[in-house]
Amino acid sequence: MPHLKKTQLIEGKVYIASLLRFEPHAEPHANLIGWLWSYKIATPNDRFFYING
Repeated sequence: MPHLKKTQLIEGKVYIASLLRFEPHAEPHANLIGWLWSYKIATPNDRFFYING
């Protein structure tokens, strides 16, 4: 597997770094959290987010 980078052999186990890059994953996640927070602030009487409440 010469194309693999960032691999480690520790106590007989091979560890491979995640193939997912931070920015393509984190930015959409942050956008979704921001949108949900904005919705919650804009609709304070909506109990949608309080499933166990």
